[in-house]
Amino acid sequence: MHFAAVQEDGSPKPLQNGNGVLFAKADFQEGPLCGTTKILRKPWVFRLKDNTFGVVCLRRNVGGGLEAGKEHCVLLFTSPDLLSFQEVGLVPVAPEGACVTDARCAWDENAGCYRLTWSNGTGYYTSVSKELGSFSGMEKAAAPEARPPVALPGAEDGCAVSLSQEEYEKILRRYSPVFQTGCLPVFCKAAPGEKISLPGQVTLTYSDGSVKPMPVKWKPFTHTLPGVYTVEGAVEQENWPFPFLEERADPTIIHFGGRYYYMATDDGNGQTTLKIRGSDTIGGLREAEEHVIFTANPEGYMSGCLWAPEPHVVNGRLCVFFAAGNPHWYTVQCHVMVMAGGDPLDAASWETPQRCRTIEGGVLCPDGITLDMTCFTVHETPYVVWAQRVMRLEEQEFGNSDLYIASVDPEKPWQLTSEPVCICRPSYGWDRIDTTVDEGPFAVERGDDLFVTFAGSSVSVLYCVGLLHAKIGSDLLKPESWEELGYPILTSESVPGQLGPGHNSFAKDSRGNDLVVFHAKLPVADGHDSGMTNRHTGLRPVHWDAEGLPRLDMTPERELSPSFRIFATVEITNS
Repeated sequence: MHFAAVQEDGSPKPLQNGNGVLFAKADFQEGPLCGTTKILRKPWVFRLKDNTFGVVCLRRNVGGGLEAGKEHCVLLFTSPDLLSFQEVGLVPVAPEGACVTDARCAWDENAGCYRLTWSNGTGYYTSVSKELGSFSGMEKAAAPEARPPVALPGAEDGCAVSLSQEEYEKILRRYSPVFQTGCLPVFCKAAPGEKISLPGQVTLTYSDGSVKPMPVKWKPFTHTLPGVYTVEGAVEQENWPFPFLEERADPTIIHFGGRYYYMATDDGNGQTTLKIRGSDTIGGLREAEEHVIFTANPEGYMSGCLWAPEPHVVNGRLCVFFAAGNPHWYTVQCHVMVMAGGDPLDAASWETPQRCRTIEGGVLCPDGITLDMTCFTVHETPYVVWAQRVMRLEEQEFGNSDLYIASVDPEKPWQLTSEPVCICRPSYGWDRIDTTVDEGPFAVERGDDLFVTFAGSSVSVLYCVGLLHAKIGSDLLKPESWEELGYPILTSESVPGQLGPGHNSFAKDSRGNDLVVFHAKLPVADGHDSGMTNRHTGLRPVHWDAEGLPRLDMTPERELSPSFRIFATVEITNS
């Protein structure tokens, strides 16, 4: 289900960069090992009796096929604000054997019930319900008005939803790009002869109501006589070109020992080396020398597919979490390499990689693969999150790539100290579109909120980024502590010219602001292929919106308007 705002001239403006905001969950109770992907058809948004929202739609198998034995059902959701949705589930409305081809619902205040008008393709009928849990009755009904057409490419006829101004603005804030609108006033007051002290940063304001501090450099102030004056300043913005580094995927930047270090999957060298580069600045990483700290074995164990090296500090020591194959992709497993020496750029400083182990000492997922392990520490407890996938090669059965979490021993970070717990599965159309994969998790803290981003779908232009959220004080080893947003927050449509953005990490710039580090592809039309190579590293600032959610699509023009000029007011008093 997609949203579009109707503009004053009646034309629709697609929201969320034209991407969907509501998806049907896959059915893991039937079909192959990885479940059955579902899609939505003919969504209809209506008001519930408490003036919140409901959504009724048809659920189909991917490709549009009917669900055997469920053709007479509709799929229902409720929502307090059209920003979050709760799935009620499939509800029968027609006799068994009938096939519902369209459905609409409305609350009838006079009758005190919901009226659902549905069609079986030959006529329309009305069924009623008190609480949406089940419908009864089957009265013949007149055909309703035609669904309003939506003049957007690929859009089917939809439905129109009337909103209050407050509801409308709230939805636009969530599903529209954020851009700078101005700046909080800057005022300085001083007595004659007193030194004028203007702030080193200003607070920019944004379209969704959020704010962000940015450094500023002021022109010299030379006035000494009493009066009110203005001083012009220039907001200092740091931008990085895309690609930041070519043929480097799954990138991570860390600040350690006063320097920045960068590691990524070495797409340019057949993924057979772990390389690291260091610099005093983030920008300096582009030209910094690469140092090989581990090379794949000539054959057999760890002889290929050295993927997603992530440097993390665990219990004060720098460690690299990565996956290695023997050598094929369908054999990769998580490993950890700990730095024992003093120089991260020196291969001699690193100990032999250790394969990750369960509490009992066994390997993770013995009948499959593990990869993309990340690490973070909360209340002095280190946790790891990784992707895991069953791979039964002889039976040609390939499971989902699910995300698991566990705590680890701070002295031996390859050793789990809890049972692995699944916290996320590829459940929606966007992370099941051409393969059922969730991978590349990475954590970032914001106050008492813990977010974990992850990559969904395949390594192609369909690659995108999803979001998990938990509270710092919750039990992170319980699946119910984690909530998935339900739609991707970064896709090929988010920033023009950057296709298949995914497998991101987070870093801090020199001022302590959050950066997102990711890989993406360049358009094929520009002479680049669409395969696994030509994945390039990019980075940009994270914008924290008014709801406290991370926006990963901030562009330089929207972070700081090119036409923006800033002035401070300076008053020199008489005494």
